[in-house]
Amino acid sequence: MKTRHRKHFIILLAAFAALLVLSGCFGYVRIDERDDGSIVPLHPGDILEVRLWANRTAGYQWTMTHHPSESVLQQLGDSEYKPDKQMQDGSGGTYIYRFRAVASGTTPFELTYWKGCICYAHDTFSVVVFVR
Repeated sequence: MKTRHRKHFIILLAAFAALLVLSGCFGYVRIDERDDGSIVPLHPGDILEVRLWANRTAGYQWTMTHHPSESVLQQLGDSEYKPDKQMQDGSGGTYIYRFRAVASGTTPFELTYWKGCICYAHDTFSVVVFVR
């Protein structure tokens, strides 16, 4: 009985070690407003995090107005909003979008900062992602 448990423990330990090694194979790239208009180089498997400040309590939000090609870059879940402080009128926060580079290629995408109606855009953020 002890031999079987030992065998399972060794297999589990090997799987955990492999997971640790593989997790270091992919990069994590974070960009923000300062990267607007830039080309972002990635490798397949890399994670791209886009962080954009917004004043959501005043009704502003970031919306994806030009989606990236899913054959190159796939969004990981919905966007997330993290307030700077407790949600109070006038306080801001950060919209966070996450993507995974899935294959070689080039794809642009754009986010628009707007209030109420997309026809009243306040700002835009766009980048071109180059996966090699």
